[in-house]
Amino acid sequence: MKWGTGGINIDGCRVGTTGARNNGNSNGTVGSNSIGVYGKAIKQDYNMGRFPANLIHDGSDEVVSLFPNESQRFFYCAKASKRERNAGCEDLDEKEDVKTPTSKNNHPTVKPIALMEYIVKLVSREGAVVLDPFAGSGSTLLACKNLSRDYIGIEREADYIKIIKSRLDFNIE
Repeated sequence: MKWGTGGINIDGCRVGTTGARNNGNSNGTVGSNSIGVYGKAIKQDYNMGRFPANLIHDGSDEVVSLFPNESQRFFYCAKASKRERNAGCEDLDEKEDVKTPTSKNNHPTVKPIALMEYIVKLVSREGAVVLDPFAGSGSTLLACKNLSRDYIGIEREADYIKIIKSRLDFNIE
C-alpha cells in the first residue's frame, strides 16, 4: 500500500455488464459471518462492471462456442492486425516471418496493444514504472506509453530493438 504496488487494479479493468444485480440477494442481508450472524446489506454499484475477466481469448470459433454471448465471462481481444503489427516499421527491411510471407515487423508473437493495455492497467497505476524484461516487438511498452506509465524494456535481439524503436516513435494507439 505504501508504494502502490503488489495489488491488482480492479476498478481500472472492470468488464462492462448490463443490468445491475445484487448477487441474487433480495432480502437486505449478506451471508453469514463465522458465527452464523447475518449482517446488513452493503449498497454497491453493480453497474460499474464486474471484476476483471479470468479468461482472455482470441475470438476463435472453438473458444466462442464454449462461452455463449450471454455469459460475458471473458475479455475478448483480436490478434494484432497487419496494420497494427507494421505501423511505424515502414522504413525497416522486409524479413521472412513465421506467420506472414514478408513483414516489416518480423517478431513471431506480436501482442495486440489493446490486450497489453488491459494487462498493464490490471497490474499498475498511472505514473508507475513497468518492467518488460522480454520486450519483443514492444507492445507492452506501447501500452505503457498510451496509459501514462513509465516503462523499461529489455530485449537481446538487435532486430527486435529496431522494431520497438520504430513502433514507439510512431506512437501506435
